[in-house]
Formats: sequence, C-alpha cells, structure tokens
Amino acid sequence: MSDQPAAPAQAPAGQVSVDSVLVGSSSPSATIDFFGALGLTEVARRPVGAEAAATLYGLPGATEEVVLGVEGVTTGRLRVVATPLPQAERDGF
Repeated sequence: MSDQPAAPAQAPAGQVSVDSVLVGSSSPSATIDFFGALGLTEVARRPVGAEAAATLYGLPGATEEVVLGVEGVTTGRLRVVATPLPQAERDGF
C-alpha cells in the first residue's frame, strides 16, 4: 500500500482514459468492506485538505480518500471519499 497515487495510464492521442471512479460514502469502512468482498484491496489512503475537499467534492471540510483496486492492475480503481452527509435510510434493499 502506498500513500502516493499511481501514475495514470496514458491514452492514445484523441482518446480519453479513465483511471478511477469516485464513490462518496457516509460509511467508508462499510463501503470498503463491500468492495473488498468483491476482490478489491486498498492501494492508497490519504487525507484531503479542506480546500481541496471543497473544490473537488463540494464538502464543507477536510476528508479522507481511500483508493481500492485489483492487485497488479494500474487502472480501473475505485476512490472512496468520506462525506459528512447522513447515511441513507435502508428499506430492506
């Protein structure tokens, strides 16, 4: 596990490359456990300062980002960002 982000994959000219998907979570540990059960492992964990959290995610203060991925694969990662929003009510789904 590293505290530094992996270098993004380079897309050929004229093409777009997506290196990760962002998921906001009011329960990061539960979200990480869920994706862990699907085979993703923690690649990096780092703090996100208040200014960056506000600019990037519209959050009112500092937060934490956890990057999950498949071992040996450098693209297709999942970024879990902790949010201060209340957890949604569950209806048995």
